[in-house]
Amino acid sequence: MSCVAVIPARRAENTIAATLESLRIGNDSFVERVVVVTSADDPTARVVSDWSRRDPRVHLLAADRPLSAGAARNAGRAFAGRTPSIAPGSAEPGEGRRHSGLLLLFIDADCRLEKGGAARLGAELAGSGAAAVSARVLGEGGLVARSRHILEFKEAASARMPPPSWLPPSTTMMCRAEAFDRAGGFPDLWPGEDLVFSQVLRDLGEPVLRSEGVVTTHRHPGGIAEMLRHQYRLGRTAALARRARPMPGAFFANRPWLAMLLLPGRVVRITAWQAREGVVALAWSLLLSPLLLAGLAVWTAGFVAGGRAALPPVSPDADCSGKPPGKSFRARTIAVVPVFNGEGLLDECLDALLATDDDSLGIVVVDDGSRDGSLELAHARAARSDGRIRVLALDRNHGFAGAVNRGVAFVLAQGEEPGILALVNQDCFVSRGWLAPLARALEEPRVAVAGARLLDVDGLTLQHAGARIEANGLTTHLGRGCRDPLAWRTPREVDYVCGALLALRTATWRRLGPLDEGYTPAYFEEVDYCRRARHAGLRVLYVPDSEARHVEASCSGSLSRTFLTRYHRNRLRFVMRHQLGDVGALGWLRAEAAWLLGLRRWGEIAPVLAAYARTPLFLSERLAERATAGRTQRAHAAVVEVSR
Repeated sequence: MSCVAVIPARRAENTIAATLESLRIGNDSFVERVVVVTSADDPTARVVSDWSRRDPRVHLLAADRPLSAGAARNAGRAFAGRTPSIAPGSAEPGEGRRHSGLLLLFIDADCRLEKGGAARLGAELAGSGAAAVSARVLGEGGLVARSRHILEFKEAASARMPPPSWLPPSTTMMCRAEAFDRAGGFPDLWPGEDLVFSQVLRDLGEPVLRSEGVVTTHRHPGGIAEMLRHQYRLGRTAALARRARPMPGAFFANRPWLAMLLLPGRVVRITAWQAREGVVALAWSLLLSPLLLAGLAVWTAGFVAGGRAALPPVSPDADCSGKPPGKSFRARTIAVVPVFNGEGLLDECLDALLATDDDSLGIVVVDDGSRDGSLELAHARAARSDGRIRVLALDRNHGFAGAVNRGVAFVLAQGEEPGILALVNQDCFVSRGWLAPLARALEEPRVAVAGARLLDVDGLTLQHAGARIEANGLTTHLGRGCRDPLAWRTPREVDYVCGALLALRTATWRRLGPLDEGYTPAYFEEVDYCRRARHAGLRVLYVPDSEARHVEASCSGSLSRTFLTRYHRNRLRFVMRHQLGDVGALGWLRAEAAWLLGLRRWGEIAPVLAAYARTPLFLSERLAERATAGRTQRAHAAVVEVSR
């Protein structure tokens, strides 16, 4: 058994040599290769380059820009190569993991692993069946360094084992490569990347342990100002990590106005922990109390800032497939799948998409702040998809339109330009040949949006064959309830198609722009988009040869109070934005009055009245937009006139 050591290094020219020396003396028989990841312009690169001439096991991986510790570890894992294949009959995750495979030793560039530590970590990993084992972390340095160590590594340094809820740091950690890949690697984050990584492994049923005896020595940089800056960074990323992934402390991260309560709580926790360590440890804490209190206060300020900050829209997933850099799955069509608490539906949805006849289909799962196991399921499916599935984890629920918009932005930000974008709901299960008919329909330049034939979950009852917008903004699904498999089989132009499964060209998305997030959380986004397309002189087409089964209103419940409230609120917003201009105010009033007189569902009256109460807000919003557009047009006309 052997391992590959991965060292993320940034401005570590003064400490990297000691780290490499610790891997050479007493650990060389177990450490097969050492990969140091830094940027080409970092002074560390020169030190490592010189070292590699003396030790052929050492490899320098120089990026064109500085990388976070998480991204650097992911790059090092990819450089280390693909995980050896698992023999048939080997244990699946959570069932013992007794198979052998590539081991990864992650060690920071300011750490020194004790003699024989790598082999002993490997033995503990093999004996425990865990996914990863972290070394005990001791500190060295002056008073500031000791203060930092108490603040950051008190559990990791203790001779006593920490509580089960504690997440081990990756300062020096031995990890199975197959478990690393299942977790999707480290997030592109620093510091705090190890919190997310350890939590993901535990969510997947993979134990992460702290070693009972293996020791690594960590050297903190000196200086009070640097200490306080790092405590602020730690607090901020601690909040960001907990908002991105449920873990202990997420309650406060999502309620930053309560985060100040963490300050006295952490003071008590550190004091109690040091008291249990003994009289000497407690005496050091009292001696260093001014530095510790300052660090805790700054950490808390950072935590509050992280709770309020906007999370980056990109998921922490990394390419850990072991493929050579620059080679990745390239899709001609990208299916964007927004997910919110869809754990019970997502597996079947992804199975159907992966069974699509067109193997150039890529999938982006956008987790919209789910509170169930949807995100973990998406990560697990992505790890087994050979690059076809990627996951975008949003910090909070942005609604259907917000999730789709961020998913498409994520795709385009990667430099990809798929010919077709498909929107697929989490509760939509496509047929094998669903994509080709939609793609053929979009070959006609004037077709902006193409939608599928949707069936109920029984696979027999027609749910949607295109839709019509009534004069008062109500929507009618054509063919609904029909059980004749030969009916509604003719392609036709319609007012709109259901957003559960539709496709459009990327060029159309760029022309019309994203979905309107004013309809958040759901309903009427696709109605609005199709109306915008028709106003632009484009066509919306129902394509019956593309089929899928659809569990209607899986997030809010069909005809539930929640559904009706959102539906009518957004219906009236749509009316203010589009319908009044198309049918006129009198036409809308006549249609609305006729519908109200015939209304038989008494439970619908309260949602309708609540929607009426918001009508002035929708109207003022629309008038303000028109005024802004008018000023822009007049300014443009003035510029044109002057230029003449």
